[in-house]
Amino acid sequence: PAGQPQLTSSDRDDKILALDQCNGSDVWFTPTGFEANGGSITYSRVASAIYGAQRSVSIAPDMLAHPGLVAALISRGKKQKAAGNPFTIKLVLDASEEALGNPAFGDCLEVAAQQYGLDVQVRYWRGTPEIFQLMHHKFMLIDEDSPTRATLFNGSANYSAKALKYSFENVTRYSANQYRSVVDAFTARFARMFAAGQDKAALAASGVAAPACRLDVGTL
Repeated sequence: PAGQPQLTSSDRDDKILALDQCNGSDVWFTPTGFEANGGSITYSRVASAIYGAQRSVSIAPDMLAHPGLVAALISRGKKQKAAGNPFTIKLVLDASEEALGNPAFGDCLEVAAQQYGLDVQVRYWRGTPEIFQLMHHKFMLIDEDSPTRATLFNGSANYSAKALKYSFENVTRYSANQYRSVVDAFTARFARMFAAGQDKAALAASGVAAPACRLDVGTL
């Protein structure tokens, strides 16, 4: 209530632990797992999906600010290349005026693409300033062109270390085997945003600099 002190962490522990019971086979809530073992159930599911991708990963995460997810994408791309399997990573990041001051590791994927010869394509979506339109989606498509493996991950959680560990958020998995129309709708939306987005060079030509990589890609 107004005027009352915030609950301490110890006061909230049992309530946060109780959230673990809300997780299902296809829906996960952060910060579940953190109080129990210091991990994040939601992050584990998202990262596992990347490591299991066979053809492609397409992400529209508003911002990409989780080193673990960057590492997962690079690792999967390298492994598929070593196996001789075509593998594409596509990323659309918000490049509105508000977003460009936020941390984003999209450039790290481009650094990795040059370093390891990976098929990585990063686009920046400028939005529509006159109506304050942001690219505020948080979704990921795994093997979107596969008739059997296409899967959508969608929810409120940003793809950042803080959001996937501490914030009260959610991520839900939709398999095309059960939710083909939902997966197709998000696939079409991603394609539209990607086509409308600008790469780093085009962004720079318009006078806007994409956030530079802040990670040592060689250690990921």
